[in-house]
Amino acid sequence: MSAIQAQGLTNYYINVMAMDYGSTTAGNCAVVNGSCDMAQSAINAATSVHNFYGVPYSHIEITPDIGQNDTSDEVFTLANVDTLSSWAKANGLGGIHFWSLDRDTPTCSGGASTCNGYSQSGPFGFTNRFIADLANSGAHLTATQDVITLLAEQGAADVRVIVGGIIPDADIRLLRAMGVQAVFTPGADLTSIVETVGRVAAGTAEGMVPA
Repeated sequence: MSAIQAQGLTNYYINVMAMDYGSTTAGNCAVVNGSCDMAQSAINAATSVHNFYGVPYSHIEITPDIGQNDTSDEVFTLANVDTLSSWAKANGLGGIHFWSLDRDTPTCSGGASTCNGYSQSGPFGFTNRFIADLANSGAHLTATQDVITLLAEQGAADVRVIVGGIIPDADIRLLRAMGVQAVFTPGADLTSIVETVGRVAAGTAEGMVPA
């Protein structure tokens, strides 16, 4: 941080690795009922960076370690996902990641590096929870409308717009009403995508590939 500030940098992000605090003491983490509250500990870490160094929340990211951390009283839970995600959205945090996708299963035979040891999550439980909490924020509606508006302003209203991503059914209908020609959601078949894009490009049909 000293080097960043000395150079006057502005276009940067600080990724707080909020995990593996060690022994459960108030000096290491937020202690609740004798255990580290992993969500509040992550929030406290980001808040400290913001307050001490003056880093805007929009330039701070957080990476927790899902499920079991190094010690038995450090467990990042699904409820922690909700708490951290809610705080991140309320404060305009730059981003949330987690360690790691290949650990997003509760059981394994390869040791702690390939599973999280948190039985309540199920396969990809943390991924799905973060998606539910963060991805469906409606940003795709605003971004798509901005693209369509800019195309019209540049005399390119005839350019066909196709959208893909994790998008709720209700928002798909809104996107189609905006003039989006096709919407692809996770699980869409590659052959169907190619065929639909071909039809849209040829102007022969609009299309939407369902989840």
